This record gives sequence, structure tokens and C-alpha cells, in this order.
Amino acid sequence: MREAIPSVPLKVADIAERFDMTRQGVSRWIREGVAGERLRATRAGSAGNYFVDETDLENFLTATDREVSP
Repeated sequence: MREAIPSVPLKVADIAERFDMTRQGVSRWIREGVAGERLRATRAGSAGNYFVDETDLENFLTATDREVSP
């Protein structure tokens, strides 16, 4: 049986670049959400940066009717 390869957490800047939006917009998805759904994220590091798992991003995009792969 093969084990799943864990995904590398995405930075807010990575998501912003992927979807051609600002980092503030991605942070808003995390803090406030869209259509009742918030993007799950973990804060880490001394600067308290957000990191998002690829699966959580895909789930958020699906739940809010956004394209998974722009």
C-alpha cells in the first residue's frame, strides 16, 4: 500500500499569485470568509504567517464556486 505524499503548505503570497489577487484578499478569505465559508489556515513562525494546505484551498474554492485551477 502506498502512503500519500503530504503537500507543502502554501503561503498567502503563493495563493495570491496563483489567483492574480492581493495578499490582503487571501487574508480576508481566511479571517472573514466568502459566502459563509472561511479558508482554513494555520499560523506559524515568529511573524505569525498563515499557511494553507492545498486540500483546504481546493475545498474552499469548491464550496465558494470558484475555479480550483485558474
